[in-house]
Amino acid sequence: SLGRVTKMELLLHAKDGREVFCICDSELIELEGGTYVLSLMQDVTEKKQAEEALEKSEAQYRLITENMRDTVWLMDMDFKPIYTSPSVTRLRGFTPLELRYLPLDQNLPPDSMRRAQVIIESALAPENINSTSSAKMELEYYKKDGTTFWSEDTFVLIRGEDGNPVGILGSGHEI
Repeated sequence: SLGRVTKMELLLHAKDGREVFCICDSELIELEGGTYVLSLMQDVTEKKQAEEALEKSEAQYRLITENMRDTVWLMDMDFKPIYTSPSVTRLRGFTPLELRYLPLDQNLPPDSMRRAQVIIESALAPENINSTSSAKMELEYYKKDGTTFWSEDTFVLIRGEDGNPVGILGSGHEI
């Protein structure tokens, strides 16, 4: 039957010995009494190499974040978690997804919550907003089972290309 035959990815070898990845889209056509295969090939070598490099980088990143003892997190300017390292589960019992939806006041006991707010509000004050903002503090956190632990945390204000704050990077380790 005439029509589309296949779309496939091919690994070809160029005359100079390089491997070239191509996407081949073929179709059967009838022309002047004969049936022919019309193929269009597109070199996707650079795209394929970029995908493989990204996969390798992501695998290394996962290996690090899943096995480190410290925790790392990124919050938006409304203090909502954007990212939390998987290591938080070993330390606190919550998964990163659970922490994304846990209200801030259920992360910290009231005294630690007040101290964190004072430091963050100071960093975001108009007179300090253009300085290199980072802070280190000891905070008490709730675990999923209701117990608490202390962590030494560092917070860094992340800025966008325009220099305005776009998020807060935090890292901490149990003390």
